[in-house]
Amino acid sequence: MDIEDIKKDLKINLKPHRYEHTLRVAETSEKYAKYHSVNRDKAYLAGLLHDCAKDREEFYIDKYKEKWLEFLKNHNTEDIKNKNLLHGYIGYVVAKEKYRVYDKEILNAIMFHSTGKENMSKLEKIILLSDKIEPERKYPGVEDIRLKAKEDLNLGLFLSTNNSLEYLINKNEYISLNTIKLRNQLINTRGQYID
Repeated sequence: MDIEDIKKDLKINLKPHRYEHTLRVAETSEKYAKYHSVNRDKAYLAGLLHDCAKDREEFYIDKYKEKWLEFLKNHNTEDIKNKNLLHGYIGYVVAKEKYRVYDKEILNAIMFHSTGKENMSKLEKIILLSDKIEPERKYPGVEDIRLKAKEDLNLGLFLSTNNSLEYLINKNEYISLNTIKLRNQLINTRGQYID
């Protein structure tokens, strides 16, 4: 499928606010890809598809279910027990099976856009950040994260991860071990982020 066909399908199948969000994430991803010398087309596509399985009940019951259940068996993670994170894993399968995306880096960016993980590629970092800092996101510190991420992708990711962890703790929500491992890796490799 080409980009325009994917957009048409998403517009039909996503809720209007979710579709508008995906367009903003795709545009933000493309912009930050330019800042960090990452393939802009790949960034746009990954941003466009990052929520392709979110709030889409048909993927939980139709022909894709067997494929993503098999896929999840091969990914030993506690995240699949959390409904808020499941859409990333299912999105990997949907992007591959429905939208015919075979680029592993794009697929991984979709899978880990909510949690992050250790040893992320620049593209994966950009998709996670773009989801958190797209123009309609309004929370304390978001503008600082946007500015820092433009100059230093890892610093932007570190600040965004701290923000997410604080939010999840305050809401008594599940925290993915992938997110904790990502933050620890950022600290170990870039100690200057610690005041």
